[in-house]
Amino acid sequence: MRNDCQVLVVGAGITGLMIARELVRRGADRILILEKEPGVGAHASGRNSGVLHAGLYYTPDTLKARFCIEGNRQMKAFCRDKGLPVVETGKVVVATGPSDLEQLHELKRRAEACGAQASLIDRQTLAEREPYASTYEYALFVPETAVIRPRAILAALEEELVASGKVSILLREAVLFCANPGFRAAALAAWRRILTQSLLQEARHLVPAIRQADLERAGQA
Repeated sequence: MRNDCQVLVVGAGITGLMIARELVRRGADRILILEKEPGVGAHASGRNSGVLHAGLYYTPDTLKARFCIEGNRQMKAFCRDKGLPVVETGKVVVATGPSDLEQLHELKRRAEACGAQASLIDRQTLAEREPYASTYEYALFVPETAVIRPRAILAALEEELVASGKVSILLREAVLFCANPGFRAAALAAWRRILTQSLLQEARHLVPAIRQADLERAGQA
Protein backbone atom coordinates (compact mmCIF):
# COMPACT_ATOMS: atom_id res chain seq x y z
CA MET A 1 0.00 0.00 0.00
CA ARG A 2 1.22 3.49 -0.83
CA ASN A 3 0.23 6.54 1.16
CA ASP A 4 1.34 10.07 1.96
CA CYS A 5 1.08 12.38 4.96
CA GLN A 6 2.17 15.82 6.05
CA VAL A 7 4.21 14.67 9.04
CA LEU A 8 5.56 11.20 9.70
CA VAL A 9 6.64 10.40 13.25
CA VAL A 10 8.70 7.24 13.69
CA GLY A 11 8.21 5.81 17.17
CA ALA A 12 5.16 5.83 19.46
CA GLY A 13 6.94 6.26 22.77
CA ILE A 14 6.32 9.28 25.01
CA THR A 15 8.56 11.43 22.78
CA GLY A 16 6.76 10.60 19.55
CA LEU A 17 3.29 10.96 21.07
CA MET A 18 4.08 14.29 22.72
CA ILE A 19 5.61 15.64 19.51
CA ALA A 20 2.44 14.67 17.63
CA ARG A 21 0.33 16.37 20.30
CA GLU A 22 2.30 19.59 19.96
CA LEU A 23 2.06 19.44 16.16
CA VAL A 24 -1.72 19.15 16.43
CA ARG A 25 -1.76 22.12 18.79
CA ARG A 26 0.18 24.11 16.18
CA GLY A 27 -2.25 23.25 13.41
CA ALA A 28 -0.58 20.33 11.67
CA ASP A 29 -2.79 17.80 9.89
CA ARG A 30 -2.39 14.31 8.39
CA ILE A 31 0.10 13.14 11.02
CA LEU A 32 1.10 9.49 10.91
CA ILE A 33 2.93 7.67 13.71
CA LEU A 34 4.67 4.39 12.90
CA GLU A 35 5.45 1.97 15.72
CA LYS A 36 7.10 -1.43 15.32
CA GLU A 37 5.61 -2.87 18.54
CA PRO A 38 1.99 -4.03 19.08
CA GLY A 39 1.29 -1.08 21.39
CA VAL A 40 2.51 2.42 22.25
CA GLY A 41 5.27 2.97 24.78
CA ALA A 42 6.37 -0.66 24.76
CA HIS A 43 9.93 0.09 25.90
CA ALA A 44 11.38 2.73 28.26
CA SER A 45 8.34 5.03 28.00
CA GLY A 46 6.08 2.46 29.60
CA ARG A 47 8.66 0.63 31.69
CA ASN A 48 10.01 3.15 34.18
CA SER A 49 9.45 4.19 37.78
CA GLY A 50 7.25 7.15 36.86
CA VAL A 51 9.17 9.56 39.08
CA LEU A 52 8.93 13.23 38.13
CA HIS A 53 12.21 14.71 39.30
CA ALA A 54 12.70 18.34 40.31
CA GLY A 55 16.09 19.05 38.74
CA LEU A 56 18.24 19.27 41.86
CA TYR A 57 20.89 16.87 40.51
CA TYR A 58 21.52 18.81 37.30
CA THR A 59 23.85 21.72 36.72
CA PRO A 60 21.87 24.99 36.89
CA ASP A 61 21.46 27.04 33.72
CA THR A 62 21.49 23.94 31.51
CA LEU A 63 18.65 22.79 29.28
CA LYS A 64 18.49 19.51 31.17
CA ALA A 65 17.86 21.30 34.46
CA ARG A 66 15.36 23.72 32.92
CA PHE A 67 13.38 21.06 31.07
CA CYS A 68 13.36 18.79 34.11
CA ILE A 69 11.43 21.20 36.33
CA GLU A 70 9.30 22.58 33.48
CA GLY A 71 8.44 19.06 32.35
CA ASN A 72 7.65 18.11 35.95
CA ARG A 73 5.03 20.85 36.23
CA GLN A 74 3.61 20.33 32.74
CA MET A 75 3.20 16.59 33.30
CA LYS A 76 1.40 17.21 36.59
CA ALA A 77 -0.93 19.64 34.81
CA PHE A 78 -1.57 17.05 32.09
CA CYS A 79 -2.43 14.41 34.68
CA ARG A 80 -4.80 16.73 36.51
CA ASP A 81 -6.49 17.76 33.27
CA LYS A 82 -6.97 14.12 32.25
CA GLY A 83 -7.93 12.89 35.71
CA LEU A 84 -4.86 10.64 35.87
CA PRO A 85 -3.18 9.60 39.13
CA VAL A 86 -0.29 11.72 40.33
CA VAL A 87 1.17 11.20 43.81
CA GLU A 88 2.69 14.47 45.06
CA THR A 89 4.47 13.32 48.21
CA GLY A 90 7.78 15.03 47.46
CA LYS A 91 11.01 13.34 48.44
CA VAL A 92 13.67 13.59 51.12
CA VAL A 93 17.42 13.38 50.72
CA VAL A 94 19.15 12.32 53.92
CA ALA A 95 22.67 12.60 55.31
CA THR A 96 24.51 9.58 56.66
CA GLY A 97 27.16 11.67 58.42
CA PRO A 98 28.81 15.10 58.70
CA SER A 99 30.44 14.79 55.28
CA ASP A 100 27.01 14.70 53.57
CA LEU A 101 25.76 17.99 54.99
CA GLU A 102 27.72 20.11 52.53
CA GLN A 103 26.23 18.06 49.69
CA LEU A 104 22.70 18.71 50.97
CA HIS A 105 23.38 22.44 50.82
CA GLU A 106 24.72 22.09 47.29
CA LEU A 107 21.62 20.16 46.19
CA LYS A 108 19.42 22.83 47.76
CA ARG A 109 21.35 25.52 45.90
CA ARG A 110 20.98 23.66 42.61
CA ALA A 111 17.26 23.12 43.11
CA GLU A 112 16.63 26.78 43.86
CA ALA A 113 18.79 27.87 40.92
CA CYS A 114 16.59 25.73 38.67
CA GLY A 115 13.43 27.31 40.09
CA ALA A 116 12.45 24.29 42.19
CA GLN A 117 11.43 24.36 45.84
CA ALA A 118 13.71 22.80 48.44
CA SER A 119 14.12 23.20 52.18
CA LEU A 120 16.25 21.77 54.98
CA ILE A 121 14.20 19.99 57.66
CA ASP A 122 15.21 18.70 61.09
CA ARG A 123 14.95 15.09 62.22
CA GLN A 124 11.57 15.58 63.91
CA THR A 125 10.04 16.99 60.73
CA LEU A 126 11.61 14.19 58.73
CA ALA A 127 10.05 11.60 61.04
CA GLU A 128 6.65 13.20 60.50
CA ARG A 129 7.04 13.11 56.72
CA GLU A 130 8.75 9.74 56.40
CA PRO A 131 8.90 7.68 59.61
CA TYR A 132 11.07 5.00 57.96
CA ALA A 133 13.89 7.43 57.13
CA SER A 134 16.64 8.77 59.37
CA THR A 135 19.27 11.41 58.86
CA TYR A 136 22.28 13.04 60.45
CA GLU A 137 21.21 16.43 61.91
CA TYR A 138 18.93 17.42 59.04
CA ALA A 139 17.61 16.37 55.61
CA LEU A 140 16.61 18.05 52.36
CA PHE A 141 12.91 18.06 51.44
CA VAL A 142 11.94 18.54 47.78
CA PRO A 143 8.13 18.94 47.57
CA GLU A 144 7.84 19.00 43.78
CA THR A 145 9.08 15.45 43.20
CA ALA A 146 6.09 13.26 42.36
CA VAL A 147 5.13 9.89 40.91
CA ILE A 148 2.86 9.23 37.92
CA ARG A 149 1.71 6.10 36.06
CA PRO A 150 3.48 6.02 32.68
CA ARG A 151 1.07 3.53 31.09
CA ALA A 152 -1.94 5.67 32.03
CA ILE A 153 -0.33 8.73 30.45
CA LEU A 154 0.50 6.84 27.26
CA ALA A 155 -3.07 5.56 26.98
CA ALA A 156 -4.49 9.06 27.49
CA LEU A 157 -2.16 10.50 24.84
CA GLU A 158 -3.08 7.80 22.34
CA GLU A 159 -6.79 8.39 22.94
CA GLU A 160 -6.45 12.16 22.57
CA LEU A 161 -4.42 11.98 19.37
CA VAL A 162 -6.75 9.52 17.63
CA ALA A 163 -9.81 11.50 18.74
CA SER A 164 -8.37 14.66 17.18
CA GLY A 165 -8.94 13.17 13.72
CA LYS A 166 -5.53 14.48 12.66
CA VAL A 167 -3.34 11.63 13.84
CA SER A 168 -3.18 7.98 12.80
CA ILE A 169 -1.10 5.42 14.68
CA LEU A 170 0.01 2.29 12.84
CA LEU A 171 1.31 -0.49 15.07
CA ARG A 172 3.52 -3.43 14.10
CA GLU A 173 5.06 -1.32 11.33
CA ALA A 174 8.84 -1.47 11.63
CA VAL A 175 10.81 0.83 9.32
CA LEU A 176 12.70 -1.33 6.84
CA PHE A 177 14.06 1.42 4.64
CA CYS A 178 14.28 5.20 4.90
CA ALA A 179 15.40 7.28 1.94
CA ASN A 180 17.87 9.94 3.16
CA PRO A 181 17.33 9.59 6.93
CA GLY A 182 19.50 12.61 7.84
CA PHE A 183 18.61 14.49 10.99
CA ARG A 184 19.61 17.98 9.89
CA ALA A 185 16.82 20.57 9.92
CA ALA A 186 17.32 21.47 6.26
CA ALA A 187 17.03 17.84 5.23
CA LEU A 188 13.81 17.38 7.19
CA ALA A 189 12.03 19.79 4.85
CA ALA A 190 12.35 17.44 1.88
CA TRP A 191 9.95 14.65 0.94
CA ARG A 192 10.89 11.34 2.52
CA ARG A 193 10.10 7.75 1.62
CA ILE A 194 9.66 5.17 4.36
CA LEU A 195 9.19 1.47 3.66
CA THR A 196 7.63 -0.81 6.27
CA GLN A 197 6.31 -4.37 6.12
CA SER A 198 3.05 -3.32 4.49
CA LEU A 199 3.33 0.18 3.07
CA LEU A 200 5.45 2.68 1.20
CA GLN A 201 4.94 5.96 3.03
CA GLU A 202 5.80 9.42 1.71
CA ALA A 203 5.98 12.37 4.06
CA ARG A 204 6.68 16.06 3.73
CA HIS A 205 8.34 16.09 7.16
CA LEU A 206 10.00 13.23 9.01
CA VAL A 207 10.27 13.29 12.80
CA PRO A 208 12.47 10.47 14.14
CA ALA A 209 11.36 9.75 17.72
CA ILE A 210 13.62 6.70 17.99
CA ARG A 211 17.34 6.20 18.39
CA GLN A 212 19.30 7.85 15.59
CA ALA A 213 21.26 4.63 15.01
CA ASP A 214 18.04 2.70 14.33
CA LEU A 215 16.87 5.12 11.64
CA GLU A 216 20.32 5.35 10.07
CA ARG A 217 20.41 1.55 9.94
CA ALA A 218 17.15 1.62 7.99
CA GLY A 219 18.66 4.18 5.63
CA GLN A 220 21.48 1.77 4.85
CA ALA A 221 19.19 -1.21 4.18
